[in-house]
Order: sequence, then C-alpha cells, then structure tokens
Amino acid sequence: MNTLNKSSGCLQRSDSRLWRHWSESKLKRLHQCPLAFRFAYVDKISVPQGVEKVFGGAIHWACKMFFRPKMGYETPQKFLNTFIHFWQGVCEGRHGQDGFNRPQIEIRFRKPKQDYLGLGINLLRSFYEINQPYLEGSFLPRPELLEKTFAFRFRGFPLRVRWDRLQPASFDAQENHIIYDYKTGLSEPGAIEQRFDLQFTFYSLAYLKRFGRPPAGLALWLLQSQGGKTIEIPARSQEHYLDLALQLEEAARFVEGALLPDSAEKTCLLARQTAHYYCLPPMPQPHFIRIEGPQCRYCDFDAVCAEFALDDFRNPQVLRELENIRPDSEVIQLAIPGLKVKRQRRHPTHRP
Repeated sequence: MNTLNKSSGCLQRSDSRLWRHWSESKLKRLHQCPLAFRFAYVDKISVPQGVEKVFGGAIHWACKMFFRPKMGYETPQKFLNTFIHFWQGVCEGRHGQDGFNRPQIEIRFRKPKQDYLGLGINLLRSFYEINQPYLEGSFLPRPELLEKTFAFRFRGFPLRVRWDRLQPASFDAQENHIIYDYKTGLSEPGAIEQRFDLQFTFYSLAYLKRFGRPPAGLALWLLQSQGGKTIEIPARSQEHYLDLALQLEEAARFVEGALLPDSAEKTCLLARQTAHYYCLPPMPQPHFIRIEGPQCRYCDFDAVCAEFALDDFRNPQVLRELENIRPDSEVIQLAIPGLKVKRQRRHPTHRP
C-alpha cells in the first residue's frame, strides 16, 4: 500500500485509506476536481460539512430506523419525534448524522433561512405513509440490508459500496431484490444519467458479487417528490462493468502518477493506454489540477482552495519571474515611518 509522506513529498508503504478501497464518490470527486480529491483523501483536511450532505445522511438514518423491529413506530408522530430529537442533536454537535453513537461534526449552513427540520418532517411523513404496508407485510416483504456497506474486489481493485435499501421483489421470490437509492434532492436525473450513472453500476456489480446473479431491478426513490416518486433505472450490463474497470485503472494510475512524479514509466502508460477520464491529453504529467464548475457551489473545500491558489501562485518559478520585473520610474514609493524614501518621477510629457 502506498501513501503520501507530507514531510518528504514521496510515497511510502502504509495502510492509507486512499489505497484501501475505491468507491463511486471517490471516483466522482476525482473526475470533477482532482484538487478536491487531494484535499479529501491525500491531505485529509478536516473542514465543516455542507448541511445538504449532513441532512441527507440524517434522512437515510431515519429511513433505516423506520424498519427496525425494536423501534415499533405505531404512529407517524412517534417516528417524526425521533427524527426531530436526532436532527437537533446533530445541529447542536452532540453526535453525527449516522447515529447517536457517531462522533460529532461541524456543519456549514449555506442557506441559514432554509428550514431543514420542517423539510425533514414533511418528507418523512410521506415516507411513513408509503412504507407502512411494507412494515406490516401486507404489500411486500420487509426490506433487507438497509444502509448496508459491502466490500469486494473487482479486477484487482478493492471496492466498497453502501446499499440504501434492498427490497424483495415478491413473496414468492424473496431472494431477488430491487435496489433502491434514496435521494433527498428535487432534481430528477435525465435519461443519459440514468443509463450511465456510476453509482448504480457499483450497486449492480456489488449485488452480482455477493449473490451471484444480477438484481431484479434498480430504482431511484425521490423522497421530496409528492408521494415519494420512484424512477426505474436501466439494468447494468458487461459494457458498464468494463467501463468501470477502465475508470478504476486510469484513476489508480493518475493518482500514483501525481504522487510519484519521477515515475516516467507510469506517466507514459497513463498518456498512451487510457481513455483520459481524469487526465487531459495536453497535461504532460498527472497532477491535482483545479477544475472550476457547478460543483464548486457545494464544495466543502472552497475556502481551502482559495488559500491553496494563493500559495500555489507564489511558487519559486513565479517568484523568479517577479524578480525580473522592475517598476517604472513613475511609480511613487510610499513613505514608511523611520525609513528614508527616495521619490522619483519622470519629467511629464508636454502635449500640445
């Protein structure tokens, strides 16, 4: 296992999380902005988490608790009171968004006026009404493997996925499951995104690795939509898995090439034998470049990125170029107390 030694700037053997596993979120972050990938997984900078991500985690936790047999939510109000108590504890820093026993986190509220507590109550009230038949067993069997993490290997790469919900397709065939992914946002994915979404490729591949067969179906559950709208996602095929393998191979070489700049062989392989998911062709050598785009609006590392841009600007090469710049004689130096300053002016040019 390789990791970055910050003091020496080289790779050393250790059990770093960067090399333990790859996930959909890690590949997505590397694709959107390699610099944000470096902050999160190489430098491991601790920053306040955006309230959107924390709120989504709290909703996932509440949906998981709904199907716990020992909870026994007889009325919607009991279920909502549990979420209210839990969300208040997250906001007050008593625990994290994944459970009462999780470490506290620092939240960054980008929209202070938005009522996330009221949004969660309305969202979970509809969730209770829709899923009560599942809880009673009058419609379909009780869901299985709620918020379950599964680790596996694919083409030599350690991968990890987290299923939101595995729902048995019917009473007769309870071994066949439909994989549901909860989404707290309002936007619906387009047809192209549904067909090539990397997250559902991870879901389907993990299910195939664990049960030896593809899932009965893939679906996206929009929790904020009226009545909890579900969208059926196209099934994944061998072409999707091959594309995932190419992305994993290139991502691993890109990160290793960026952390090991002296590895000429890997840099050459990266330039010739990849489809350039994470490295632009004009780039002579892989590095964690900053990519600006819509993702910057919700990036937790925006303040760190601004400071990094200033530090990166003052690198030795830029400083050498600045030393060669001489100010014009018209520049007036400001007087500093205790120093003798010489003022210089060029004779003004007389215009007719």
